[in-house]
Amino acid sequence: MKFKSESIISPLPDDALLSKKEGKWKINLPETYKEFIKKYNGGIPIKDCFKCNNRMYVIDRFLGILKITGDIDNEYYDIGVVKTQLDDRIVFDENLVGTELLPIAVLFAGDH
Repeated sequence: MKFKSESIISPLPDDALLSKKEGKWKINLPETYKEFIKKYNGGIPIKDCFKCNNRMYVIDRFLGILKITGDIDNEYYDIGVVKTQLDDRIVFDENLVGTELLPIAVLFAGDH
């Protein structure tokens, strides 16, 4: 997959930040996803369409994993920020431990 280089959000996450987020979300991210996010954090793909279940989708951009400081303009593309905004809609049982669903991209029309 190729990305628009200017769209990748720096600083790129390191293993320490990824481990901290995994602990906070009570999940283990797949190693392949961690390698992806360390290279293409928040990037916009050049080929942005994909087909799933006979429907076409358009990726506006992948979400990133950021150290939230309030100084980065693109913090609203952080997975944790989006997850917080969506929590009421994606957590179906308040007794669940961890994250049931983790958004990784913003699709056309604001879907995640």
